Amino acid sequence: MNRLKMLLGCVLTCGVAAAAPDAWECSTLMENGMKVADWMLAHPPRGNHKDWTYGAFYAGLTAFGLSCPSSRYLDVVREEGRRYGWKLEGRPYHADSHCIGQAWLELARTDDSLAAATPVIKALDFVLDYRSRTPVAQNTPKGLKMNFDRWCWCDALFMAPPVWAKLAAYTGEAKYRDFMISEYRATHAKLYDKEEHLFYRDSRYVGKTTKNGRKVFWSRGCGWVFGGLPLVIRELPPGLKSRPFFETLFKEMAAALKACQRPDGAWSPSLLDAEDPDMQEMSGTSFFCYGMMWGVNNGLLPADEYLPCVKKAWAAMCRNVDENGKFGWVQQIGDRPVQDFGPDSTEVYAVGAYLLAATEIRKHVVSRAHLDAKTVDVAAVRRFRVDTVEVPWKDLGLADKDLVVFDMRNAAVLPHQLFDEDGDGAPDKLLFPSAFASDVPGTFKVFNDASLALRDQEHVCFGRHAPDRLDDYLWENDKTAWRIYGPGVAQPPPKGEGLVSSGVDVWSKKVGYPVIDKWLKLKHYHTDSGEGMDNYKVGTARGTGGFAIWREGRAFAAGNWATQRCICTGPVRTAFEVAYAPVACGGGVTVRERRVVTLDRGQRFTKHVATLEVSGASEIAGGPGVNISRAKQHAGILTARPDLGWVANFEAEQKGKGSILTSIFTPAPADLQMTDQGDLLLVRAIRNGQPVTWYAGSAWTGRGEVMTPCEWNEAVLRAHAAALQPLAVRVR
Repeated sequence: MNRLKMLLGCVLTCGVAAAAPDAWECSTLMENGMKVADWMLAHPPRGNHKDWTYGAFYAGLTAFGLSCPSSRYLDVVREEGRRYGWKLEGRPYHADSHCIGQAWLELARTDDSLAAATPVIKALDFVLDYRSRTPVAQNTPKGLKMNFDRWCWCDALFMAPPVWAKLAAYTGEAKYRDFMISEYRATHAKLYDKEEHLFYRDSRYVGKTTKNGRKVFWSRGCGWVFGGLPLVIRELPPGLKSRPFFETLFKEMAAALKACQRPDGAWSPSLLDAEDPDMQEMSGTSFFCYGMMWGVNNGLLPADEYLPCVKKAWAAMCRNVDENGKFGWVQQIGDRPVQDFGPDSTEVYAVGAYLLAATEIRKHVVSRAHLDAKTVDVAAVRRFRVDTVEVPWKDLGLADKDLVVFDMRNAAVLPHQLFDEDGDGAPDKLLFPSAFASDVPGTFKVFNDASLALRDQEHVCFGRHAPDRLDDYLWENDKTAWRIYGPGVAQPPPKGEGLVSSGVDVWSKKVGYPVIDKWLKLKHYHTDSGEGMDNYKVGTARGTGGFAIWREGRAFAAGNWATQRCICTGPVRTAFEVAYAPVACGGGVTVRERRVVTLDRGQRFTKHVATLEVSGASEIAGGPGVNISRAKQHAGILTARPDLGWVANFEAEQKGKGSILTSIFTPAPADLQMTDQGDLLLVRAIRNGQPVTWYAGSAWTGRGEVMTPCEWNEAVLRAHAAALQPLAVRVR
């Protein structure tokens, strides 16, 4: 908890406005959100931070953090996830216990952390394997019996369905989405009033009326449903057969809610009877504000009808934030309209809804301010991935100054880089990173705006020649670091180490910022000082991704690189070129290699593209290798699929240092060969002058994102699928 307290302290010292004005400006929206979030983080109402109340809060805090990645909010949620081992709350079937999974899965997606998703997958698989078949609710001789192993109360439609929809989009497995749709329809059939287009809180309230004879529809109960629908719909494939059911329900509820908004912009605890009680309630109001703004942003609700509702609701919400950031007039935990709350009543779930609304309004403000922005559409992919979007620069027709790439899903300004692909000094491509769920397209706006443009973007994708470390060439991103050996280290001691090798070394990183320069200055990076370490052994072997020629049952490898040239470093990509001296392979055959190496932000895999100049033969066999020898501590759980072109190795744990995970793959099937040094090669025929491509990847359990052989195999499969199916990009 010490780290969590430190993070909260960092958040609280950000320095924000002392009031909560309701102006629709990006700066004001961010200040308001920070003010409300900071107050709640500093005044936690309970110790259990993975119950449903915190599930709703963290859903909003994560969304708000994603819209402002430089803030500390995502780190707060990450720390909580690690503290709880990314597990759901205890009751396996109960929707309330699933709610925290919304935040965990968003971070699994953002961080490409399989470890954050695995406990959620296991929990929901249990529900699928032992599914409850008892009715949602039924009358018995002893009275009404509600089945809490199913979604028998309307609040559940916020707690659980978004988790199931997110998991389907994350894994690509329709079984989670199918379950969600089936259970949602069952609850809808029990609790949805087709005349009023609102949800009863549960079956106990069907037929009940207020003192004025109106049906009882609880504001927050309907808020849970209405606020949950956007979180479900956005995870559904556009052509899904069941999607119109959710969109129609959303529009019907929106119209009903619009009709019962109070003149002051809020909604009463009882939606159809504003006199019982006659007071504002902010948790329901915040969910309605968020949902309506999402509907306008996504074309489901007409702006001329619903924007006035959103603006009035937002003004009401901001009026109820005091000078310290406390969000008042929130009904406490309950299940019906009551009046026992006031200006000092607050709760974490209402703050979560406030943050969802602030983030959604920000999307609208940015979009309306840049109607002439270029839109970049990325077609849906079959398997989840974190990938680099490459947009032809000429297609955008924009200036490079004050350039902004805006993610319409997360309301985030993304890091970007202009890449000169052909070396003529002019940019050819705009690069930016994002995560893409299965079967869900992505949309981004690109425009020029000095007020939103990122300043001094950190070159997290960094690489350089290191004459200060015997001519190593080192490169890194926010996930991994690597090095290959140059001429200096090949010299005999004391000038060098006498190491002649074209093997590839792996450095294990815990942090997302560059470490190469710092570690080289420290000169003691073989032990972990909090940022990671180099605890991988290469020597004259292939390491992870070193290339070798395979001829007459033997491996032939180049020595140290002979020349190097840095192509680029930046926020999104680092690339360089190296050339090797010719290698004699016997029988008068020699091979000279020139290689371009690329590593992008968010990737665990480095891309290698080599061109071989072969003398004495028209083609040669060769390919990348990964060392699996016990002598170098690389033995472990090996999965080899040469028929698909990949190998994954989950090394045995080094005492006190965790396990290193390595992999190589090629875009095409290959043959497996083993060298006498324990290098497993993926070998195929290569013609003279033909470029050959492979990928080398690594992870480390010390980082906490990939922790099991199954998770590592899944990470390899995702990277392999991404290499085979580049993103399809359209500019309009």
